[in-house]
Amino acid sequence: MTKETLTTENIKKDLKKHLFGNITGELPFLLIMPLLYLLMRSVMIKCFDPSDSFKTAFSIIFWTVCLIVVYYDLITIILCLRKTKNGDFTIASDWVVEKKSTKSGVVIGRQRVSYPRSYKLIFANSGTYNIPSGMLYQWSDQFATSAKTLYEYTDINEDFYVISVGNKKNVIVYRKKHFELKEQPQ
Repeated sequence: MTKETLTTENIKKDLKKHLFGNITGELPFLLIMPLLYLLMRSVMIKCFDPSDSFKTAFSIIFWTVCLIVVYYDLITIILCLRKTKNGDFTIASDWVVEKKSTKSGVVIGRQRVSYPRSYKLIFANSGTYNIPSGMLYQWSDQFATSAKTLYEYTDINEDFYVISVGNKKNVIVYRKKHFELKEQPQ
């Protein structure tokens, strides 16, 4: 089997795709927060009769915390995108020590609603890598794959390139069996 050449431009493409996916991942949080706020407020009013100043303080604290969380995530993603554009990311060599597959969901009424299965690779030095859903390595002619396929065909002790950018660790991984690193970022 021939290896495909892994360049910094290919890594940049994957990093940008992943980071933009994180931005769209904020949308469900933004949609759920008003519902959670209304639920908490109605429970608070039913359980005890709070004063108007308490309701106001609760509202201010709740929305402030929500905005801080969203702004922190967005600023982190924007800084990582800037570092990616400049080629300021790290490439480490590591090997898989464990694989995990989890299926989660909730029960609504009598119906179980399942979320897509999540896949994780645990590395010896780098820690946990949560394999993002969707197609990976779309730029690759030979090794474009899905999260499930990457998980299923990865062996314990297999070597990988692990890419981190800024304070986001283990953003992308590449199997050394399939990819050969052409150049290191400066």
